[in-house]
Amino acid sequence: MFMKKCGSFFPFLPLCLSFFFFMETNSCFSQATPLGIFEGSTDVGSCRPPGSAAYDPATQEYTIAGSGADIWDKKDAFHFLWKKLKGDFILQLEFDFVGKAKNEGRKVGWMVRNDLTDDSEQINGMVHGHGLTALQYRSKKGGTTASLSSSDRAPNFVQLERRGNLYILSTAKKGEDLVSLEFKDPGFIRDEAFVGIYICSHEDDAKETAIIRNVRITIPAADASRTAHSSAR
Repeated sequence: MFMKKCGSFFPFLPLCLSFFFFMETNSCFSQATPLGIFEGSTDVGSCRPPGSAAYDPATQEYTIAGSGADIWDKKDAFHFLWKKLKGDFILQLEFDFVGKAKNEGRKVGWMVRNDLTDDSEQINGMVHGHGLTALQYRSKKGGTTASLSSSDRAPNFVQLERRGNLYILSTAKKGEDLVSLEFKDPGFIRDEAFVGIYICSHEDDAKETAIIRNVRITIPAADASRTAHSSAR
């Protein structure tokens, strides 16, 4: 585990390197689906009431809502807006919670998991309503969840990068330095995984909502080429 402060906040630096990267963005890839660039919107675990997700092409914003007791210990409960990805990627979003929280433990973030069962292996980078920011993971199906806390508090920009087996969580408030936290996966996350945005209310019987904007999924060109060839077969 390694934590560091990066340079001044510039969330879309990878976009400047578009010659080297293939990018999926709302405006280019989302017109044909109510879920934007994503493939599915799913409650994982026990969620009462059920969650939802929608994309507004006019504003290029996602509204995601969900309940769920927690993403912790041996089981998860949350709403997940996902797509399947292989190889390396950089995931970026900005967010705002909607309304007053029933529980300030509510959380939003990016997640990478092997499947949609409630006890799947997973890695996620998230921000709680009370400001706690962390990179969490479950390294074994049905195992307990571990957490690496960031020194950042209450950021509204969240980036999760997978570079081989290295995961890098970078967060910031607009105008401030990025704070990064690294974790090396020994191999429990598959190459092809469910990747996406999630919300958890931290209350079994209450739903929370967040507005998600400036969503970017950036894929290194080598992996984009591999994915294209695989899809063509």
